[in-house]
Amino acid sequence: MTTEIQETLKKIKLTWLSANIDDFIARATKTRLSPLQMIEQLAKSEIQNMKQVNLARRTADAKLGNFRSFDQFDWTWPKELDRDTVEQLLTLSFIDENRNAIFVGPAGIGKTMLAKNIAHKALLAGKTVKFRAAADILNELNKKDSFRSMNLGVQNFARPDLLVIDELGYLSYDNKAADILFQLIQSRYEAKSIIVTMNVAFSEWNTVFPSATCVSAMIDRLTHHATILKFSGESYRLKESGEQQIIRKAKGRKTKS
Repeated sequence: MTTEIQETLKKIKLTWLSANIDDFIARATKTRLSPLQMIEQLAKSEIQNMKQVNLARRTADAKLGNFRSFDQFDWTWPKELDRDTVEQLLTLSFIDENRNAIFVGPAGIGKTMLAKNIAHKALLAGKTVKFRAAADILNELNKKDSFRSMNLGVQNFARPDLLVIDELGYLSYDNKAADILFQLIQSRYEAKSIIVTMNVAFSEWNTVFPSATCVSAMIDRLTHHATILKFSGESYRLKESGEQQIIRKAKGRKTKS
């Protein structure tokens, strides 16, 4: 009988109750809940379950991967990083204002770490997010076999509240890729937010998109409503790697002695 009820509950989208019906009935009986109290608890549990399922779906679609909490960031390491600007970005107000954020600096100094933390906070705030490397976005859209399918692909990246384009500038691209990226930026212009992490200044974009005619227009739309955050200093990953080598050598000396 319980199985039949569970199937019926699934059909009417009461998924939490379907999975927890025996426990719910036992708890309601033990605590002598009134019918109204039972309905109230059931409604709260279903809403909480819906939120968790929705967050799990949006998190899977975002594809953030593993990342370290920004609470662990070593503020003493970068030579240049405006902490007030970082903390303002973490409030997510720029997303509500349809503004962009652009992180410029060398590899290994925290640009992607910050972008992932902002993206994660956006997910927890109920927003939709896509996090992709620039190369992955452009390769995916470049493989579309027709103009229509490419447009549908651009619309897919145009849809989320926040799009993070990571590691722009590490590779160079042809004119077609430049045109695709321009179309994507244009599709979100003044409508949805973008975070871009890049290791080259805008003045060097001619090395990323050699001879592309849309570079100026692309930069213009990307920076029109944007917070540009500069990172400078040596790679924190190299710093950690060096520290780990020192620890391993020290352990090796103790073992020998």
